[in-house]
Amino acid sequence: MIQSILSSALGVRAAVLTLCLGITVAAPATEERPLFRFGGLDYSEADLSPELRQRIADAYAAYRDSVDEVVRDAAFELHVEAEAERSGSSEADVRAKMLPSADIDPKQVEAFYQARRARIGVPLAQVRGRIEEFLKEQRRTAAVSSIVAGLRDKGDLVD
Repeated sequence: MIQSILSSALGVRAAVLTLCLGITVAAPATEERPLFRFGGLDYSEADLSPELRQRIADAYAAYRDSVDEVVRDAAFELHVEAEAERSGSSEADVRAKMLPSADIDPKQVEAFYQARRARIGVPLAQVRGRIEEFLKEQRRTAAVSSIVAGLRDKGDLVD
């Protein structure tokens, strides 16, 4: 899956990650490759109803999204390790410099809540902590995605 690893200094750990990801990424069934065998006959997507074919397509899309998230997070962690080694800093220090602060403005929490108040259906006091955690994770994911996009743009990551 990951064809070019961020730095040769990452060595065996990166190679193992690449190998593991490559092995776990299964090829989807195709018109030529059956999905399953039943009653001695092979069945492909073409043999299924439109509804079941759509469910297969949705399942493959969700699978690809999940693998993309793993690759993104793995690439980020490898980048942090390489940068820590290059700079002589700890991984925690490098990660802290790369990622946004964990502080969430109470106004952001309020705005998020107000925009979804009818759907949430409980007072803000009951969900404030969960909203803050969601916003922190959203911010972190956006920062990691941006960093990994930069690695792809520079050619340091090819997947």
